[in-house]
Amino acid sequence: MVAQEFDKGGIIKDSKTLEAGQTRYLVSIKWFDSFCDFVEGRSDPPGPINNSDLLSINEGLDPVNDLYKSLSWDSWEKLSKEYGCCDGQPPVECRVIEVGTFFKTQRLELSPPKCTLSYYQGNGKEMESVETECSKGMSIGDLRKKMKDFFNIPEKAETRIFVSYLSSTSLEMLSDDRRSLGECVTRSAKFIVIMQKDAVTKRWPDVESLNTSDHKKPSRRTADVKPEFSVATPTPSATKFDTSAPSAVTMILPSSGATITPSSVPTAKLVKTEYCINFQQTFQVQ
Repeated sequence: MVAQEFDKGGIIKDSKTLEAGQTRYLVSIKWFDSFCDFVEGRSDPPGPINNSDLLSINEGLDPVNDLYKSLSWDSWEKLSKEYGCCDGQPPVECRVIEVGTFFKTQRLELSPPKCTLSYYQGNGKEMESVETECSKGMSIGDLRKKMKDFFNIPEKAETRIFVSYLSSTSLEMLSDDRRSLGECVTRSAKFIVIMQKDAVTKRWPDVESLNTSDHKKPSRRTADVKPEFSVATPTPSATKFDTSAPSAVTMILPSSGATITPSSVPTAKLVKTEYCINFQQTFQVQ
């Protein structure tokens, strides 16, 4: 029985251990508490793992920490094999990312930001685009594989990846496959574009001919896109921005623990307003 094989202290320790880049599996705290009671002999077996109260994560809502426990793959596999999951529920996965500039901390990325990924071929061909979730902890190498899969680019094809920022019309190349997306994309981005080297001519598409200001909205080939922002009731501690500023503003929700620096949004003016617009974690706000 799992009650004999599992050490409760080990499980609790595992549920509190986070390592950047690791994939964690969320379990409802209600079920987890029932499991712990069973391990200690205070109740019957907990039955199938039921994460129905965590399904709101898939709706873009971040549950508070006391609603779930996160487990490593080994712990999740043992529990799911022994007890199964209710109604064939899929695993609730999330990545551990590292945040902070001077003091690094690890946290679960419950709602990965959305990116507009594009494929530019040049020669007058229309640029293909798709909007999808991209974890900040994803490496540029993994992003390259993801984009090749999206746009049916041969696996061995030589490619370059660039990012276009809201504050600039130029492109910045993302060349280090070992670095994370969060490390490389540090400002508000319009889109990330991949280009393929021509296997015959050995030439790259003309970057200068790519007019980033004419970039079209992505085709919605993935799941329906959630609302980019919502108006919240005013809070004394909330940072307030004048949304009449000429360019869009990207910020992280206060619940994420990130710090907003005014220098990163030079076109936004700090003002006193009655309402504050809370933006989702996203690389693009249109």
